Amino acid sequence: MNGMRKVLCFLMALMLATFAGSSIAATKTFYAQFQPFFASDATSYTATFYNNSPGPSTINSIKILAPTSGGVPLLRITNVSPGTAVVSADGSSAIINGIPGIKRGANQVFTISVSNIAPGCNVGTSTAFANAGNAYPQGDEFQPDPTRMKLTSAVGCEFTAASVPCGGFFEAGSAVSSDPGYVKVTIGDTLKDGTACPAGTSFGVDVVNTILIDDKVFVNLTGPQAQNAAFSVDLNSLPLPVDANGWASRRLRVAWQVNASTGSPIYIDGPSCVCPSLLLACEPIDTVSTDPYFGQQVHACVSEYSSMTVGPDSFGNALVRYFAKVIAVGNDPAFGWD
Repeated sequence: MNGMRKVLCFLMALMLATFAGSSIAATKTFYAQFQPFFASDATSYTATFYNNSPGPSTINSIKILAPTSGGVPLLRITNVSPGTAVVSADGSSAIINGIPGIKRGANQVFTISVSNIAPGCNVGTSTAFANAGNAYPQGDEFQPDPTRMKLTSAVGCEFTAASVPCGGFFEAGSAVSSDPGYVKVTIGDTLKDGTACPAGTSFGVDVVNTILIDDKVFVNLTGPQAQNAAFSVDLNSLPLPVDANGWASRRLRVAWQVNASTGSPIYIDGPSCVCPSLLLACEPIDTVSTDPYFGQQVHACVSEYSSMTVGPDSFGNALVRYFAKVIAVGNDPAFGWD
């Protein structure tokens, strides 16, 4: 009898070990985060793969599908590194074998070389896979963690100017001043405190203009004086619906900080500037008690705002286009209708 018990206990332990092993194998997880935006003349962009499996595991090969919009690829993949890339004939996907193993809790940045980026500004969604095999897909497949995946990129929506002097301006995109989606960044003649710009001062200006997609604009200034800069941004909205009182159903909003967890701008309704000059002194104090910036001097305010009726939509609802000028200080505010 004791011998039978020992045999049964051994078999049960073996079964439990088998189930436990299957459970661990089934819980290999990963997530990928693709570069959120890049210019139409970009030759590469990046994707970071993370291994967040609860148990020991290593990602040894991956597969990437190019970002698509409406099922159509927005670019052609030509290579991926590190690792050995096997790119499909049409450049819509790539398998990358022989990568540096990504162990649990680690990550790896991949550079994706590209060509034939679609014209215009488009938002596309990439697809990512990860595998334990050295040659995809010969090993265990990792399951995606949807809560941490960042697969969306604004393709061809980033515009840059390497050097804009004090008093200079930069138009981000091909739209003209009366068009929807027009964005113009003008650097102040002085720094934000009113002092003269040091001799030779200039700024790198980086603008992500997705007004024609989601009515948003992100501006980033670089250079030694970027934090001390004052500038204005002229921006034109898409046709927007109005409410029963004839006002925009979506307000012009501004932000200059991001949520540390999500990376998204922390927006508030754009307050009115107290004066029209490109100076910190023209930025008001936020008096809205529910705002995250309550009691602080804001870093972006609305100095001009006008509208133009552009006719009804297909359902007969009134539509209006808005023209705004925002005065901002610092180096990384964001604006848009929300």
